[in-house]
Parts: sequence; C-alpha cells; structure tokens
Amino acid sequence: MPRSLTFSLIASIWGAIFLPVDVFKGIEGHILTFSGVIVASVIPTMALMATVLRAGRRSVREVTMLGRALMAQFDFWVGVLVIGLLLSALLLLGATFGWKTITFTASFRGVLFPFDPIQLVNGLILGCSVLLWSKFKPFVEGFRSLLELHVEQVVEEAKERFEDDTAEATRNVLTKPNDPSFGEMVKH
Repeated sequence: MPRSLTFSLIASIWGAIFLPVDVFKGIEGHILTFSGVIVASVIPTMALMATVLRAGRRSVREVTMLGRALMAQFDFWVGVLVIGLLLSALLLLGATFGWKTITFTASFRGVLFPFDPIQLVNGLILGCSVLLWSKFKPFVEGFRSLLELHVEQVVEEAKERFEDDTAEATRNVLTKPNDPSFGEMVKH
C-alpha cells in the first residue's frame, strides 16, 4: 500500500474517533475552495493531455513509451479529481446536517454500539484532505512534465521549420541560373 494512502487511512480512523463533531464547521468553505481549485485545474489538464503528444521525429517505440507515460499520468489526474470531488461531497454532506451529532445504535451479538455518521464523515474529510495534500508534489511535477514535453515538441517543430526553410533557400540559390553578365566590368 502506498505511503500516502496509509497516512490517509490512519488520519481517517483517527479523525473518526477523536475529532469533535463540529471541527469543520465554519471552515468548510475554505476547504471547498482549496478542493475546487484543484478540481478546476485538473479538468483542463486532462483535456490538454489528450492532445499534447505529437510524433515529430520520434520512433514508434518512443511514441508508444510517451503514450504509456501520459496514460499513467492521466490516471493520476483522475485520482486527484475523484479525491477532490469526494472531499467536496463530504463537506457538503456535513454542512447539510449542520455538523451535529446524529447517533444510531447498531447491535452485534447482543452488544449495542453507538454510531455517529458525522464522525465517519469527519474522518473521511481528514483522510481525503491528507491524501489530496500528499498529491501536491506529484501534482506540480505532473504539470512540469507536461510543460517540458510541450517545450520539447515546440523546439523540435522550430528545428524542422528552420531546416525546411534552409533547404528551400539552398534549392533556390542552387537552381537559379547565373546571369551571363555576372562578373563583367561596369564602366562609370
């Protein structure tokens, strides 16, 4: 299990047990804003990824490897999107119930267990927040790798355009017939 998922699970369990019921009351808007910014930046990034790869002068093997890397990165973005949306939904759920204790009692083999769904929501909010924050560095690295790929492709296109322009200029010079008067002395 990845370390970030382990920390998130521990945070969820700890939050469900120890956090006060109304711990997120009043700050849910701030957490929603953070989550919204993440979600809002992921969606256009996913659209960009669908069009960023161009073959250029790459071999089939290189294009295939880059395609696989982009698909793995796409899966990462989907994961971040799902975590952000889940966090938003949980915050809205807690706010809907006013962050108040709602106790249910479950029975197992004659033993009664009190259960408060808001405590579970709090634990999941904390776990999703930890997981989302743990994705911040890979999130930035993902944007950077897309930028590097784009710059690499633009440089490659510029080189191709320069080579094409140079080849055309060379053809024009070499195929132009010499003027028969070239090299004659001109009198004043």
